[in-house]
Amino acid sequence: MRYELQEWPLEKFYAIDLFAFLESLPAEKMGRGDYLIVTNVRNEKQFWKREQIEPYKPVIVIGLDDEKNLFRLGVFYRANLEYSWKSGPQPPMMARPLGAFIHFLKEPPDELAPQPAQYGLTPESFRLAGKDPLASLRGLRKDIYEAMTYRNGCVYCHSFRGIDSRSHHVIASTGAPHGGFALPLSSYPAEVWKSFIFDQNKVANKIGASPNMVVPETRQALFDLVNESRQKQSPPGSKR
Repeated sequence: MRYELQEWPLEKFYAIDLFAFLESLPAEKMGRGDYLIVTNVRNEKQFWKREQIEPYKPVIVIGLDDEKNLFRLGVFYRANLEYSWKSGPQPPMMARPLGAFIHFLKEPPDELAPQPAQYGLTPESFRLAGKDPLASLRGLRKDIYEAMTYRNGCVYCHSFRGIDSRSHHVIASTGAPHGGFALPLSSYPAEVWKSFIFDQNKVANKIGASPNMVVPETRQALFDLVNESRQKQSPPGSKR
């Protein structure tokens, strides 16, 4: 969150050009293509096409003020539960480290506004691809596509239509992944998915998180889209 940076002076930063960095790495490690897939330490993903972001001069910020290890900076939180529909002990303290992050030197449009997946990056966070990783979503209605991507970031955390995302928490004391994995959207129980869409504040309060609000005019259509996907995956006679 932008406000979480206010505790630092923000007088200077150190950065390297994103595309210069990508081009310096061997193809067998990075892959090649016009599409960039970024994965942070929480396994959150971001998907861009080069021509989409290049005009806004993206850089990788690796230092801030006098701090050269950005993984020392971050915020801490402790959820009530791992999943809203499952009981269990309270999870341990978690961290969202700042880490290296993508910054646009030129002010970008709304669809390139900062996302959680742009933070907590390591040298292994970057992959290039020759095919559009979001191709399976391109035919969706505009508002549903935006909810799936930059407005709510559904596929930045969850798998859907072949997009392989599975985000997780990071334990503050060890940096290790911890439970509460983001499941494929179509695998959530029907009543849970309904609550996610139509009762977001209640679900968020139960978990102890901030709600990721879907705009009212998109909720029903998004709900139906995932339900249709669930029905296609279920064998005849099964119940989900």
